[in-house]
Amino acid sequence: AAAVTPAIYAITGDVARPAQRGRWLAMVGSGLLMALWAGAPIGTVVSRWVGWPGIFGGLAALSLGLVAANLRVWPPRRALAATHRPRMDRGVLRAVFSEGSVTIAWGTAVYGVYTYLGTGLRVADRASTALVALALVVYGIGATGGSLAGGRLADRWGAGRMASISLIGLGAMLFVVAAVFHARAWAVPLFLLWAFTGYAYFPAFQARLAQRFPDRRGMGMAWKHTALYLGITVGSALGGGVNGAWAFA
Repeated sequence: AAAVTPAIYAITGDVARPAQRGRWLAMVGSGLLMALWAGAPIGTVVSRWVGWPGIFGGLAALSLGLVAANLRVWPPRRALAATHRPRMDRGVLRAVFSEGSVTIAWGTAVYGVYTYLGTGLRVADRASTALVALALVVYGIGATGGSLAGGRLADRWGAGRMASISLIGLGAMLFVVAAVFHARAWAVPLFLLWAFTGYAYFPAFQARLAQRFPDRRGMGMAWKHTALYLGITVGSALGGGVNGAWAFA
Protein backbone atom coordinates (compact mmCIF):
# COMPACT_ATOMS: atom_id res chain seq x y z
CA ALA A 1 0.00 0.00 0.00
CA ALA A 2 2.84 2.40 0.82
CA ALA A 3 4.37 1.77 -2.61
CA VAL A 4 1.06 2.30 -4.44
CA THR A 5 -0.14 5.55 -2.90
CA PRO A 6 2.65 7.93 -4.04
CA ALA A 7 2.35 6.62 -7.59
CA ILE A 8 -1.39 7.28 -7.60
CA TYR A 9 -0.86 10.81 -6.28
CA ALA A 10 1.87 11.50 -8.82
CA ILE A 11 -0.28 10.36 -11.76
CA THR A 12 -3.24 12.36 -10.46
CA GLY A 13 -1.04 15.44 -10.21
CA ASP A 14 0.10 14.90 -13.80
CA VAL A 15 -3.34 14.52 -15.38
CA ALA A 16 -5.24 17.11 -13.28
CA ARG A 17 -5.67 20.64 -14.55
CA PRO A 18 -3.63 23.08 -12.43
CA ALA A 19 -6.71 25.01 -11.30
CA GLN A 20 -8.30 21.79 -9.98
CA ARG A 21 -5.24 19.90 -8.78
CA GLY A 22 -6.00 20.38 -5.08
CA ARG A 23 -9.57 19.13 -5.57
CA TRP A 24 -8.46 16.04 -7.50
CA LEU A 25 -5.77 15.18 -4.96
CA ALA A 26 -8.33 15.62 -2.18
CA MET A 27 -10.65 13.10 -3.85
CA VAL A 28 -7.82 10.57 -4.06
CA GLY A 29 -6.63 11.38 -0.54
CA SER A 30 -10.09 10.88 0.94
CA GLY A 31 -9.81 7.20 0.06
CA LEU A 32 -6.52 6.81 1.93
CA LEU A 33 -7.77 8.75 4.93
CA MET A 34 -11.01 6.76 5.09
CA ALA A 35 -8.93 3.58 5.07
CA LEU A 36 -6.76 4.85 7.94
CA TRP A 37 -9.69 5.53 10.28
CA ALA A 38 -12.17 2.89 9.07
CA GLY A 39 -9.99 -0.11 8.22
CA ALA A 40 -9.03 -1.17 11.73
CA PRO A 41 -12.53 -1.10 13.28
CA ILE A 42 -14.10 -2.79 10.24
CA GLY A 43 -11.42 -5.49 10.27
CA THR A 44 -11.89 -6.02 14.00
CA VAL A 45 -15.64 -6.53 13.60
CA VAL A 46 -15.41 -8.81 10.55
CA SER A 47 -12.62 -10.88 12.15
CA ARG A 48 -15.10 -12.12 14.74
CA TRP A 49 -16.80 -14.15 11.99
CA VAL A 50 -13.98 -15.03 9.58
CA GLY A 51 -10.88 -14.75 11.78
CA TRP A 52 -7.76 -12.76 10.97
CA PRO A 53 -6.57 -15.19 8.25
CA GLY A 54 -9.88 -14.54 6.50
CA ILE A 55 -9.30 -10.79 6.69
CA PHE A 56 -5.90 -11.07 5.00
CA GLY A 57 -7.27 -13.47 2.39
CA GLY A 58 -10.14 -11.13 1.59
CA LEU A 59 -7.79 -8.15 1.26
CA ALA A 60 -5.55 -10.18 -1.06
CA ALA A 61 -8.53 -11.05 -3.28
CA LEU A 62 -9.68 -7.41 -3.39
CA SER A 63 -6.17 -6.22 -4.28
CA LEU A 64 -5.88 -8.71 -7.15
CA GLY A 65 -9.33 -7.69 -8.38
CA LEU A 66 -8.19 -4.07 -8.55
CA VAL A 67 -5.44 -4.92 -11.05
CA ALA A 68 -7.89 -5.02 -13.97
CA ALA A 69 -9.56 -1.79 -12.85
CA ASN A 70 -6.19 -0.02 -12.58
CA LEU A 71 -5.21 -1.05 -16.09
CA ARG A 72 -8.41 0.56 -17.37
CA VAL A 73 -8.48 3.68 -15.24
CA TRP A 74 -4.93 5.03 -15.32
CA PRO A 75 -3.56 6.48 -18.56
CA PRO A 76 -0.70 4.70 -20.31
CA ARG A 77 2.78 6.09 -19.91
CA ARG A 78 2.81 7.59 -23.40
CA ALA A 79 -0.31 9.63 -22.56
CA LEU A 80 1.45 11.48 -19.75
CA ALA A 81 3.28 14.64 -20.65
CA ALA A 82 7.02 14.13 -20.99
CA THR A 83 8.82 16.18 -18.36
CA HIS A 84 12.42 17.09 -17.71
CA ARG A 85 13.94 15.02 -14.89
CA PRO A 86 16.40 17.16 -12.93
CA ARG A 87 19.05 15.45 -10.89
CA MET A 88 18.71 15.28 -7.12
CA ASP A 89 20.98 18.12 -6.04
CA ARG A 90 21.36 19.33 -2.46
CA GLY A 91 18.83 22.10 -2.90
CA VAL A 92 16.10 19.68 -3.96
CA LEU A 93 16.96 17.27 -1.14
CA ARG A 94 16.90 20.08 1.41
CA ALA A 95 13.51 21.22 0.18
CA VAL A 96 12.12 17.68 0.27
CA PHE A 97 13.28 17.10 3.86
CA SER A 98 12.01 20.47 5.05
CA GLU A 99 8.58 19.78 3.55
CA GLY A 100 8.59 16.25 4.94
CA SER A 101 9.37 17.39 8.48
CA VAL A 102 6.08 19.30 8.58
CA THR A 103 4.20 16.15 7.60
CA ILE A 104 6.00 14.14 10.31
CA ALA A 105 4.90 16.73 12.87
CA TRP A 106 1.33 16.64 11.53
CA GLY A 107 1.17 12.83 11.64
CA THR A 108 2.59 12.84 15.17
CA ALA A 109 0.01 15.36 16.38
CA VAL A 110 -2.98 13.67 14.74
CA TYR A 111 -2.22 10.00 15.33
CA GLY A 112 -0.61 10.47 18.72
CA VAL A 113 -4.12 11.33 19.91
CA TYR A 114 -6.37 9.40 17.51
CA THR A 115 -4.60 6.06 18.01
CA TYR A 116 -5.66 6.08 21.67
CA LEU A 117 -8.98 7.90 21.32
CA GLY A 118 -11.11 4.77 21.85
CA THR A 119 -9.01 3.70 24.83
CA GLY A 120 -9.12 7.19 26.28
CA LEU A 121 -12.89 7.37 26.01
CA ARG A 122 -13.36 3.98 27.65
CA VAL A 123 -10.73 4.27 30.41
CA ALA A 124 -10.56 7.98 31.19
CA ASP A 125 -14.21 8.83 30.54
CA ARG A 126 -15.86 5.42 31.08
CA ALA A 127 -17.72 5.77 27.80
CA SER A 128 -19.96 3.01 26.53
CA THR A 129 -19.08 0.96 23.45
CA ALA A 130 -21.84 2.74 21.52
CA LEU A 131 -20.42 6.17 22.41
CA VAL A 132 -16.91 5.10 21.37
CA ALA A 133 -18.25 3.86 18.03
CA LEU A 134 -20.19 7.11 17.56
CA ALA A 135 -17.09 9.17 18.34
CA LEU A 136 -15.01 7.28 15.76
CA VAL A 137 -17.72 7.63 13.10
CA VAL A 138 -18.05 11.35 13.79
CA TYR A 139 -14.28 11.72 13.61
CA GLY A 140 -14.19 9.86 10.29
CA ILE A 141 -16.90 12.06 8.80
CA GLY A 142 -14.95 15.14 9.85
CA ALA A 143 -11.70 13.76 8.41
CA THR A 144 -13.28 12.98 5.04
CA GLY A 145 -15.09 16.31 4.88
CA GLY A 146 -11.97 18.20 5.88
CA SER A 147 -9.93 16.46 3.20
CA LEU A 148 -12.41 17.32 0.46
CA ALA A 149 -12.82 20.90 1.68
CA GLY A 150 -9.06 21.35 2.01
CA GLY A 151 -8.54 20.44 -1.64
CA ARG A 152 -11.17 22.90 -2.86
CA LEU A 153 -9.89 25.71 -0.65
CA ALA A 154 -6.29 25.02 -1.70
CA ASP A 155 -7.32 25.68 -5.32
CA ARG A 156 -9.05 28.89 -4.26
CA TRP A 157 -6.75 30.34 -1.61
CA GLY A 158 -3.44 28.68 -2.43
CA ALA A 159 -2.01 25.44 -1.10
CA GLY A 160 0.52 27.00 1.27
CA ARG A 161 -2.01 29.31 2.91
CA MET A 162 -4.57 26.51 3.30
CA ALA A 163 -1.98 24.20 4.86
CA SER A 164 -1.03 26.90 7.40
CA ILE A 165 -4.67 27.59 8.30
CA SER A 166 -5.28 23.88 8.81
CA LEU A 167 -2.25 23.44 11.09
CA ILE A 168 -3.25 26.44 13.23
CA GLY A 169 -6.80 25.10 13.45
CA LEU A 170 -5.56 21.64 14.42
CA GLY A 171 -3.49 23.01 17.29
CA ALA A 172 -6.37 25.15 18.54
CA MET A 173 -8.89 22.31 18.36
CA LEU A 174 -6.62 19.91 20.27
CA PHE A 175 -6.51 22.41 23.14
CA VAL A 176 -10.30 22.78 23.05
CA VAL A 177 -10.87 19.01 22.97
CA ALA A 178 -8.50 18.57 25.93
CA ALA A 179 -10.37 21.22 27.90
CA VAL A 180 -13.83 19.67 27.42
CA PHE A 181 -12.87 16.00 27.02
CA HIS A 182 -14.78 14.89 30.10
CA ALA A 183 -17.95 16.73 29.05
CA ARG A 184 -19.24 13.98 26.77
CA ALA A 185 -22.08 16.00 25.24
CA TRP A 186 -19.59 18.57 23.98
CA ALA A 187 -16.62 16.35 23.23
CA VAL A 188 -18.13 14.19 20.45
CA PRO A 189 -19.26 17.11 18.20
CA LEU A 190 -15.85 18.69 18.71
CA PHE A 191 -14.22 15.52 17.36
CA LEU A 192 -15.80 16.38 14.01
CA LEU A 193 -14.33 19.90 14.05
CA TRP A 194 -10.96 18.60 15.23
CA ALA A 195 -10.78 16.09 12.37
CA PHE A 196 -12.16 18.59 9.82
CA THR A 197 -9.55 21.27 10.58
CA GLY A 198 -6.70 18.79 10.89
CA TYR A 199 -7.29 16.77 7.74
CA ALA A 200 -7.79 19.84 5.56
CA TYR A 201 -3.99 20.05 5.67
CA PHE A 202 -3.42 16.80 3.81
CA PRO A 203 -4.66 17.63 0.26
CA ALA A 204 -3.44 21.22 0.57
CA PHE A 205 0.09 20.01 1.24
CA GLN A 206 -0.19 17.45 -1.58
CA ALA A 207 -1.05 20.28 -3.96
CA ARG A 208 1.83 22.35 -2.57
CA LEU A 209 4.25 19.51 -3.30
CA ALA A 210 2.87 19.12 -6.83
CA GLN A 211 3.44 22.83 -7.40
CA ARG A 212 6.89 22.90 -5.85
CA PHE A 213 8.22 19.79 -7.65
CA PRO A 214 6.43 19.81 -11.01
CA ASP A 215 9.15 17.69 -12.63
CA ARG A 216 9.56 15.29 -9.69
CA ARG A 217 6.02 14.64 -8.51
CA GLY A 218 6.59 10.93 -8.00
CA MET A 219 9.62 11.61 -5.81
CA GLY A 220 7.83 14.34 -3.87
CA MET A 221 4.78 12.20 -3.18
CA ALA A 222 6.95 9.25 -2.14
CA TRP A 223 8.82 11.34 0.42
CA LYS A 224 5.54 12.86 1.55
CA HIS A 225 4.05 9.46 2.33
CA THR A 226 7.26 8.27 3.96
CA ALA A 227 6.98 11.27 6.26
CA LEU A 228 3.29 10.50 6.90
CA TYR A 229 4.02 6.93 7.96
CA LEU A 230 6.93 8.08 10.12
CA GLY A 231 4.62 10.59 11.79
CA ILE A 232 2.01 7.90 12.47
CA THR A 233 4.72 5.68 13.99
CA VAL A 234 6.24 8.43 16.13
CA GLY A 235 2.82 9.72 17.18
CA SER A 236 1.64 6.27 18.23
CA ALA A 237 4.82 5.68 20.24
CA LEU A 238 4.77 9.08 21.95
CA GLY A 239 1.01 8.95 22.49
CA GLY A 240 1.33 5.62 24.26
CA GLY A 241 3.94 7.03 26.63
CA VAL A 242 1.93 10.16 27.37
CA ASN A 243 -1.29 8.20 27.80
CA GLY A 244 0.44 5.85 30.24
CA ALA A 245 2.13 8.58 32.27
CA TRP A 246 -0.65 11.19 32.41
CA ALA A 247 -4.38 11.45 31.86
CA PHE A 248 -5.58 11.07 28.25
CA ALA A 249 -6.81 14.66 28.01
